[in-house]
Amino acid sequence: MFIKLGIIYFVFKINKNLELELAMKQIILILISLIFVMAGCSKDEKPAENDKVPELIDVVIKMPETLKANVSVNIQAAVTQGNEKVDDADEVKFEIGKAGQEDTEMIPAKHQGKGVYAIKYTFTEDGKYTVVAHVTARSMHNMPKKEISVGTGGNTAAGKQIQQSQNTGHSHGDEGTQQPQGNDSTEHSHGNESSEHSYGHAHGNTAIDFQAGTSINANEEAVLTASIQNGGQPLTGADVRFEIWQEEHEPHEFLPAQEGENGKYSLNKTFTAQGVYTIKIHLEKGEIHDHLEEKIDVK
Repeated sequence: MFIKLGIIYFVFKINKNLELELAMKQIILILISLIFVMAGCSKDEKPAENDKVPELIDVVIKMPETLKANVSVNIQAAVTQGNEKVDDADEVKFEIGKAGQEDTEMIPAKHQGKGVYAIKYTFTEDGKYTVVAHVTARSMHNMPKKEISVGTGGNTAAGKQIQQSQNTGHSHGDEGTQQPQGNDSTEHSHGNESSEHSYGHAHGNTAIDFQAGTSINANEEAVLTASIQNGGQPLTGADVRFEIWQEEHEPHEFLPAQEGENGKYSLNKTFTAQGVYTIKIHLEKGEIHDHLEEKIDVK
């Protein structure tokens, strides 16, 4: 009898020890798994800490020095990002139009390799033209413009190229200079007119006054106007563009304004969605380079 009881006790103790050992092994496995998970998370977080702001894409329009009517020419856009040639652009198109005319042609470009996108184009008559390269690549948009003359009147194909890129600053092609960013020397004033939203900006001898309607509604055409003066006089013959975007949407839109009377430049724009939009007006004429940035609420 005592022997049987001894055997039962011995077996019971062995089972208890086995259960305890198994429980300890499970706890150890759980701790090891947690260590690996934490190590993996810390590795994932390190790149985020070292993230750098990507360099902007740069676009240079290239075309022959001499342009003649009814002769096919090769027009290229060389796209780079830092020292890298961009061969994976989402879209590259050339917009070509004659000065003073609203109708333009939009022509998709073909990738030629080494960051070059090109089209063949024939100007059918003499005159002044604008060539705009619309480039979307790597979640950025750049649309430089080149003003040219075909045939009589002299050729300016190698002249100034105006760069407009997604960043808040802007560069100026062959001039090799970049407009400083920031508002250290800029004063802004906001009008209290009841008839429309008005935003003023004065920088040196240049003043930009931006007006929008009293109420801007989605899917309805709105008129955006920039009244520009230099030295107290209306500034005419300037290149004025509206950069428009919402913070959560990319890329930005760059839209040319139409010049009116007395230094007024306007854009008819239909906003397709409600929300707050940022409007940045880019002004360039000769040595004058300025901009005004404001926000509007589309209902």
